[in-house]
Amino acid sequence: MNNILTQNNPYVPRFEDMLKPLQSKLSKLEIKLDSIDDDHPHRQQSRLNVLEEISKTKQEIHITQKNLECSKTMNVIRSDKVPSDIPDYNVWNDCWYDEERKLYVTFNEYFMEGKDAWIRSHQKQYTEETGIKAVVILPEQIEFRFGYPVMLQKDDKGFPVWFFIQTMKEKMLTQDIVSKRVNPKSHEESVLYNTEADNWIEVLGINLTEKEYELACEFMPYLVKTPMEVLKANAGRTYDPKLYQQQMAEINQH
Repeated sequence: MNNILTQNNPYVPRFEDMLKPLQSKLSKLEIKLDSIDDDHPHRQQSRLNVLEEISKTKQEIHITQKNLECSKTMNVIRSDKVPSDIPDYNVWNDCWYDEERKLYVTFNEYFMEGKDAWIRSHQKQYTEETGIKAVVILPEQIEFRFGYPVMLQKDDKGFPVWFFIQTMKEKMLTQDIVSKRVNPKSHEESVLYNTEADNWIEVLGINLTEKEYELACEFMPYLVKTPMEVLKANAGRTYDPKLYQQQMAEINQH
C-alpha cells in the first residue's frame, strides 16, 4: 500500500537550492570572460575554456529549471517499504535518499536483479548495518530528470539511457516522461523505467501500460486512440461489459 500526500510540495526546495549556486557560477564566469582583454596571454584559448564552462553551466541550469518545474506538480508517493524516519522530500515511491549514510536506496527490481550490485563493499556494509535488503547507489552516480533521481545505464542496443531508480507508479507518469521513453528525439534524452502496472498494450513494437497508452495518444498524432474497454476485450482481458457497449456505440457513431 502507498500513501499519496497532498500537503505543500516538499520536492521544490531541493532544486531551488541547486539553482542558486549555478546562477552565481554563471555570473562569475561571464565576468571572467569579459575580463580577458586583448593583451592577455593565450587570450583565444582562455576565452574558449571559459566559454566551454559557460555552456556547461547553462546546460546544468536548464536541467535544474526543468526539474524545478516538474517538481511543483509531483505528489509524494511513499511505499510502505520506506523507513518511517526518512523525510518526504527524500522519498520517491520505493526509493529514498539516506542522508546519514549518503546513499540512495531502492527496491526497484531492475537494480535488485543485478548480481554485481550485492558484492560491492558499501552494499554489504549497508545491509549489515540496517538489515534492509535493498540496493544502494552512490550519490555521484545519480542525476535528476523530471524531478526524479536517475542513473545512467545502457538500453538493449548498448546506447546510454537515463534509468529511473525508483519504480514508477502510473500516477507518477507524465506525458513528458512517457514521450522520452516511447518517442525520444535523441539518445541523449531517452529514458527507461520500471512500472508497477502491466504493460500489455503493444504500440509500434513497444509494450505500454494503460496510462502510458493514454498519454502516448496525446503526443503521437498518428496513433488512433482505441477506448480502453474495447482494447481489453480485444486482448482477451477482463473488461466492463457496460462500458464496452458504450464505447463501441461511440465508435460506431463516427
